[in-house]
Amino acid sequence: MDNRILELLIKKKLGTLSLSEHTELGNLTADMEEVAHNIDEFWEQPLTYEANPGDTDLDACLSKLNGKIDALPKLHKVEKRISWKKMTAIAAGLIFFASFSVVYLRSQKAEIEHLHTVVTRKGSKSMVILPDGSKVWINNDSKIIYGKSFGKDMRELTLVGEAYFEVVKDRNKPFIVHTKEADIRVLGTKFNVKAYKEDAKIETTLLTGAVEVDIKGENTQIIRLKPNEKVTIYTTIQGRNDALEKADEPKIVLRDIRKGLSQNAIVLETQWLENRLAFEQEKLANIIPILERWYNVKIESKVPEAMDKKITGTFQDESLPDILTSILTVMDLKYKMNNQTISIYK
Repeated sequence: MDNRILELLIKKKLGTLSLSEHTELGNLTADMEEVAHNIDEFWEQPLTYEANPGDTDLDACLSKLNGKIDALPKLHKVEKRISWKKMTAIAAGLIFFASFSVVYLRSQKAEIEHLHTVVTRKGSKSMVILPDGSKVWINNDSKIIYGKSFGKDMRELTLVGEAYFEVVKDRNKPFIVHTKEADIRVLGTKFNVKAYKEDAKIETTLLTGAVEVDIKGENTQIIRLKPNEKVTIYTTIQGRNDALEKADEPKIVLRDIRKGLSQNAIVLETQWLENRLAFEQEKLANIIPILERWYNVKIESKVPEAMDKKITGTFQDESLPDILTSILTVMDLKYKMNNQTISIYK
C-alpha cells in the first residue's frame, strides 16, 4: 500500500487531517474500499493526545498498537466465500498499515509534542487569543487543539465541544475548524460551532461574514452560510427500539436564526456567552446533557416518556435546583439530588 495513503489514514485517526488531505485520501482510496474498511475495523479507536505528551504516553500508545499487530490473526476471521488471495491481500495491507503506524508515530513525536490544547471542564468556560489574533470563547466541557505553526502557513484547529469564534481576516490563509463530522472554512467572520462528541448533531451558526461547511462522508456536501443562518447536521437517526443509529446520509436543516427576533435581540445560539441558558422548544433529552456540562453533575431520568417533552425558557445566573424546579414543575415531575447525581422521577 502506498506510504502516502497510510500517512493520511493515520492522520485521520489522529484527528489532524486537513480539508485538502481529506479530499486527497478519498481520491487515493476510491479503488480500495474493502481494505480501507478493514483498516477502520482494525483500528476502532482514534489515537488522541493532550498537550505536550511525554515519552511514557507515546510509548504506551505504541505498545497498544504493537499489541494490535500481534493479535491480527485473531481479530480478522474472513468468511469462506472470500478467496484466499483476497484475504491475504487484506491481511497484508493491515499488517503493513500497523507496522507503518509505529514508524510514522515515532517520526511525528516532535510535532505531537508541539500541539497546543485548551480544555474547559464541566462548569467552566475560557477565552483564548490564537497566534493570528483571532479570539475563541470555549464553552463547558470542550477543547480546541492547534499546532505550533498555527498562523504561519495555515490556520487550522480541531474542536470537540462548543466554541464561538471571532476570526481575523486573512484572505491568503483560510481559517478551518475540524469537527467529527464536518469542516468549517472561513476567511474572517464571527460564528459559533457546537460539536460535542456525545451529541447526535452538529450546529454551525454564522453571525457575520461567510463560511463553508464541508460535510464529511462518502458523498461530500458543501453548505455555504450567509449571515444569521444556521445549519444543523443530524448524524444519527431513530432506529429499532428507539435506539440511535448512524445515518447513511446526514440530515441537514438550514434556518434563519433571527426570524421572529427584534433587531437588538441576542440570538439563541450565543446566549451562553452572556452566561445564559436559553432553550426554544428543546426536548428534555437535549437539555439534560447541557445542564450536566454547565453544572458538572450527572442527571438520570426514570421517566423515559418525558424525554421528548419540549421546553422554552431563559435562565441567567440561576442555581441548578431553581432551573430544575422551573422545568420539571410544568411536566409534573420531581427530582432528588445525591451529591453530584440527580434523579428525575414522577
